[in-house]
Amino acid sequence: LVTRPEEAAHLLGKMLLHVGEDRVLWGTDCLWYGTPQPFIEAFLAFEIPQVMQEAYGYPALTDALRRKILGLNAAALHGIDPDAVLCTLATGELARIKHQLPRGRPSGPASFGPRNRRELAALWARNGGRPG
Repeated sequence: LVTRPEEAAHLLGKMLLHVGEDRVLWGTDCLWYGTPQPFIEAFLAFEIPQVMQEAYGYPALTDALRRKILGLNAAALHGIDPDAVLCTLATGELARIKHQLPRGRPSGPASFGPRNRRELAALWARNGGRPG
C-alpha cells in the first residue's frame, strides 16, 4: 500500500477504528527486503486526511499513536517496560566505538522518497495524489 496512500489511509483507519489503537503493531519484511527505515520515515510523515477522519470516524495519527504502533504496543504485548534501562554505554565508550568506524562511512541507511510531511505533500502534488 506504499504506492496507494488513500487505500493505506482506509486500511490503517479501519484497523484503528475497529480493533483499537492498542492492538495495531508495526511489522516489516526487512529480513527479505532490507532496512525498513524508509518505510518507518514514510509512516512518521503519513497522515489520515481530515476529510477521511470526518467521513469515516478514523482517528488522527498523532505522535503518541505513532509511538504506540511503532513499538509501545508490542512492548506491552510482550511485558517489556520501555522505560527500563537494560544496558548502558558510557559516553567515552561510545566515542571510542565511533572513532573505530571507517572514515566516510554513511551514518545510517540510505533513505529514498519523502522524508517529511512537506516532501510527501510535494510528491503527491506532482503525481496527482499518487506517490510516484
